[in-house]
Amino acid sequence: MIRALKSSFFRFYKTGALYLTVAGSVAFAFLVALYVYGSYFSIYAFKRPRFLDNSFVLMCLNALLYVMPFAIAVFCVLFTGTDLEYRSVNNKITTGISRIQIYCADLTVSLLASVISCAIQEGLIFLIVKIWAVKSTIRFDTYLIGMMITVVIICISFTALYVFFQYFARNKLLALVITLMIIPCVMIVSTLISSDLKEPYRTQVYVDDTDKTEWKLNPAYVSGTKREIYTFIIEASPYSDDEDFYLNTKKNLQKQSAAAAIVFVLSTAAGFLAISKKEFP
Repeated sequence: MIRALKSSFFRFYKTGALYLTVAGSVAFAFLVALYVYGSYFSIYAFKRPRFLDNSFVLMCLNALLYVMPFAIAVFCVLFTGTDLEYRSVNNKITTGISRIQIYCADLTVSLLASVISCAIQEGLIFLIVKIWAVKSTIRFDTYLIGMMITVVIICISFTALYVFFQYFARNKLLALVITLMIIPCVMIVSTLISSDLKEPYRTQVYVDDTDKTEWKLNPAYVSGTKREIYTFIIEASPYSDDEDFYLNTKKNLQKQSAAAAIVFVLSTAAGFLAISKKEFP
C-alpha cells in the first residue's frame, strides 16, 4: 500500500495536479463570491458592499455545491483517467501492487485534492467577507459549521463516485461525459419531485351546472409511502429546489450528510469490484 500511495502522490505533485488544484480553488472562490454578491446582494457587481453576514457566506457555500462537482470531475479525468488511458495500471500490477491498493491510492489522492480545494475555498470566502465588506458579522453557529462540513462530505462522495466511473469506463472522455451529466440529472429529478410535493391536497374547480366553485380532491397529490420517499429524497438532496437557493432556506444537513456517506460507501465498494473484474490491456 505504501508503494501505491507513493506512486499516486508523486504523480499528484509531478504532473502539476496539486498546483492546478490550488489555483483552481482560489479562482473558484473569487468567482463564486462575485457571482453571489452580484446576483443577490447588489445590482452593482463590482461595488464594494457595505455589509455582509452569515447569509452571504451560506449562499456562497450553497453555490460551491453547484461548482465543485464539475471541478472534481475534471480533476478525476486529468489525474485518474489519464493514468488509466496510458495503461500505467499494468506496470503497477506487474510490480506486485494489488489492484485494490492501486484503487485506494488513487482514491486517497483524489479525496485529498477535494478536501484541500474545499478548505481553500471556504477559507477564502470568509477572508473575502472580512476584506471586501465595510462591515461584516460572521457568527460561527451550529448551522454554519454544519454547512461547511456538509459541503466537504458531499464533495468527498462525488469524488468517490467519479473515481469509480473512471475505472469502470476506462475511457476518460466517456467517464467525463457520464460524470458531468450526474449533477444536471440530480437537479432535474429533484426539481420534478419537489414540484410533485407542492401539489395541494384539494383544488378549486368551477362547475358549470351550479355556476359555483367547489373544492375537489387533487389527483396529482402525492400521499402515503410515496410521499415519505419523495420527502426523504428532497431533504437528502443538495439540489432540492431553486427557491431554497434564492431564499437561503436552511437544509437538513444530517440527511444530506447521511446520503453522501451512503454514496461514498457504495461508490467505493463498486470501485473495488470494478478494478477487480476489469482487464487492462
